[in-house]
Amino acid sequence: EMLRSLVGSEMCIRDRSEASQLLVDQASTMSDILTLYSGTHCPLCDQAKALLYPVLQEKGWRLHEVNINEDEVLTAKYGIRIPVIVTPDGRDKGWPFTAGQVRRLISGP
Repeated sequence: EMLRSLVGSEMCIRDRSEASQLLVDQASTMSDILTLYSGTHCPLCDQAKALLYPVLQEKGWRLHEVNINEDEVLTAKYGIRIPVIVTPDGRDKGWPFTAGQVRRLISGP
């Protein structure tokens, strides 16, 4: 089959099975990232990170931290709730949360 370009990428794929595997790889990578909405000078956010890092390491997940103070929309949405964690499928949990709650949240609905 002829070469096809993957939209939005410089990579080329040779056939449909290669394209399917690439999409699976990208989806699994994206699904293993927990977002932490935090703020500047936020002691509770520091406590949350200290709790999150061991749990995420144990589960093979990564943390993506977003400072809400750099975005008006995020500040309006999460301003009084931070720290807030959000899964790739949009489920969220505001502070306080426990390691057990985080494990359950990232294990699925």
